[in-house]
Amino acid sequence: MCQRHFARFFFNLMRLNFSALRRWLVLGLIASNLALGGLSFVLLRGLDSEYSELLGRSVPILAQLHGISVNLIRSRRAMLDALAAQTDAERARLLDRAVYFEHVSAKLRLDYQRSPDLVNGEAVDFEIETAARDFKAGMEQFIALVRAGRTADANEFRASRLRLLVDRYYDIIEKRVTLIGARAEQINLAYTQGNGLRAKVVLLLASWPFVATLVVGCVLVVTLIALLVAVLKPIIVARKPAA
Repeated sequence: MCQRHFARFFFNLMRLNFSALRRWLVLGLIASNLALGGLSFVLLRGLDSEYSELLGRSVPILAQLHGISVNLIRSRRAMLDALAAQTDAERARLLDRAVYFEHVSAKLRLDYQRSPDLVNGEAVDFEIETAARDFKAGMEQFIALVRAGRTADANEFRASRLRLLVDRYYDIIEKRVTLIGARAEQINLAYTQGNGLRAKVVLLLASWPFVATLVVGCVLVVTLIALLVAVLKPIIVARKPAA
């Protein structure tokens, strides 16, 4: 009974319409390629969105911090040049430039404070605000001394106080740039690892024809072996001499 079932199954399998089977396989491959293409598009679009978000958060912040540091140096240079100015008009012009650069820096700080913080998620960077406020107060005191004609006092204040305020302010900005760059690198690494996993999933899904072929081949081999055993076993048993 078992032999007949195996034989019937095998011969029914051999009578399959291979043309129709081939057509269904081709349609399945086309459908799978379309599905994988759509999945890849979705994954790539998500990747582009993630990187765009990263760039949209980090690049403006770094540009703002760079602008703050540049205008800080310009303001400091204008104040130093004012000490060496030969005329009152030139001195006044240089001091006005120092104030102007500080105003530009203040606008950039406002934009920076409105940007999402990649470092600690706080709404306000109090360390930069404190350093900026101290520098502005020192600058105003220095300008007041120069405009009052107290050049010696202004020079002493610059060496003993203003230089320290500038250095502290600049160091805080550079520290922020380093931290934001490191944080952006961490986010980029996390995105890269996540995308590597996605790529493996896509490759795994794309290998289904090979897996299906392997499974079908294994089933056919096992079926053929079982059929041969079922057919040959009675023959072998029948040929054995009776005890």
